[in-house]
Amino acid sequence: MSEPGPPEGDRGGPVVVAAWLTAAAVVLLLAAAIAWVGSNARFELRQVDSVQLFPDRAADTPLVDGPPRWRRQPAPDFPRRAVRAGVESADVTLMCVTRRSGNVSKCEVVRETPEGYGFGRAAVRAGNRSRVYPRVVDGRAERGTIRFTIRFRMPDDVSPPAG
Repeated sequence: MSEPGPPEGDRGGPVVVAAWLTAAAVVLLLAAAIAWVGSNARFELRQVDSVQLFPDRAADTPLVDGPPRWRRQPAPDFPRRAVRAGVESADVTLMCVTRRSGNVSKCEVVRETPEGYGFGRAAVRAGNRSRVYPRVVDGRAERGTIRFTIRFRMPDDVSPPAG
């Protein structure tokens, strides 16, 4: 007498097929997620007191292939609150999204030193008005995320209040 179970040659039928299809879908989703993360790689751009990132290229010449570079650097206003408080300098690190067109948007403050004087807000406004030549891979512009630091220095024509 044989034991009860699936007939000879039956490998589980629809249940096994559904399990294999689910596993394949998970693998495809994982591969898509890895490709998406790779296409949204983060880049570092540094504002270095008006020195071009690529001094061998004219400022209005787009890159052929390479990382993003400034087309229009952020130009923040020095916050009035900082002037009134006598704060003469600050550093604000931003994280922003770059579009294929070179537009910069969705800037967020990563670090602000010192806090509470309006430097972060001024940096975000300036970051969102800036533009980059986007990252180019195989001749095609790509969107991504950039991280950079804006260094605030009180302008020479503004002096802190005497006191």
